[in-house]
Amino acid sequence: MAFFPCKKQFFSSFISLSGLLAVTILTPSTALALGFSFEFDNDNTLYGTVPGTVKGRILGLADTGTSAASQVFIDSAPAELGFTFPLDVFAFYSVIDTNSFEVSGGNIIAADFYANSIGDPPWFWINHDNNNFLDIETGANDLFVYNRNGFSGVRFIPLLLPVPGPLPIFGVATAFGLSRKLRKRIKRSANPVCRNYIV
Repeated sequence: MAFFPCKKQFFSSFISLSGLLAVTILTPSTALALGFSFEFDNDNTLYGTVPGTVKGRILGLADTGTSAASQVFIDSAPAELGFTFPLDVFAFYSVIDTNSFEVSGGNIIAADFYANSIGDPPWFWINHDNNNFLDIETGANDLFVYNRNGFSGVRFIPLLLPVPGPLPIFGVATAFGLSRKLRKRIKRSANPVCRNYIV
């Protein structure tokens, strides 16, 4: 039979738990990235040849000030345009001529985005030259959604997007509390020998 010192067991447990807590503290949890959905309508049949609404997402903006989007997607538009959705704007268009969005207080307060293909349509604009526009050229016909109301003609809605971030402060506090409880148990141990036997 053999006896094991209580303190030795406690210290072993303490070291193991401390290592686990350290890993937990260093492991990224969830924070929030800045993105927005957008939509605009064909507001004038005199100019826009296809009635309906264009909807999509703008991702990767800085939370304050002016920055460029890291991704832009068109998620839906009138079927007459013939696009397949979701449409990755950066992959579909050969030229991103303008990519500028200003954010303040969690909202987009200014925007200018212009994507096109070299020489010809299709084109996609968000408040470029005070117009919002999505078109595709099909043979002799140029089909497009056109909104001439500029920035006020676009509806922007904030999105919450998960990205790696630091462990929340309450997680660190919990880890610290557990380590204190273990230290107190070690100090209260009056018997240096545990009655655990191995035969």
